[in-house]
Amino acid sequence: MFSSFSDSSLSTFRWWVSWFAAGGSCVAVVCAVLTIFSTREATKRSAAKLSAAEQQAKDANALAQKLELAARPRLLTAEQIANFVAALAGAPRGTIEVQYSDAADDGHLLARQIHDAINAAGGYSMPEDIQSATVLSTGKPGEGIGIKTNRVDNAVALAIQKAFAAIGIDAPGQLKDQQTIDAIVIVYRKKP
Repeated sequence: MFSSFSDSSLSTFRWWVSWFAAGGSCVAVVCAVLTIFSTREATKRSAAKLSAAEQQAKDANALAQKLELAARPRLLTAEQIANFVAALAGAPRGTIEVQYSDAADDGHLLARQIHDAINAAGGYSMPEDIQSATVLSTGKPGEGIGIKTNRVDNAVALAIQKAFAAIGIDAPGQLKDQQTIDAIVIVYRKKP
């Protein structure tokens, strides 16, 4: 095939083939370099997306746990009940009433447990059953557990408050001068 070419044509042809080969090699090198850099960049971006997705998954899991905890009714554990009763040992006795707010979805269950724990401590004058209390509020509705008492220095109310503190529950007091009962424990709605 090439035997019919003259020496000068063959030389020109070889020159062009060499340039095409050199150009092709350069293109191949440039393509290889571009492939390496684009692969690195794609890997970095994928790692960043994966990290963001992992963080979103953690956040979603934390939110799901928080929502699950918020949906659960508040209940005292057996250990909390035992510690509550133990904290009332030797405490002053008096008249106590346990109520729950209508706004507390789980209030009846928790109020029942508190009533039974106080009853188990013995010596308190209490109604047999817990009562629903329509809590009238001029401001923010009550949250958690509160104790109404007739005197700031009421030893019975203070003992109940300390028993709640012993099981990790803050039960702030509220003064009600006309109240004849030493302490009224009210279970309000859950704290958000």
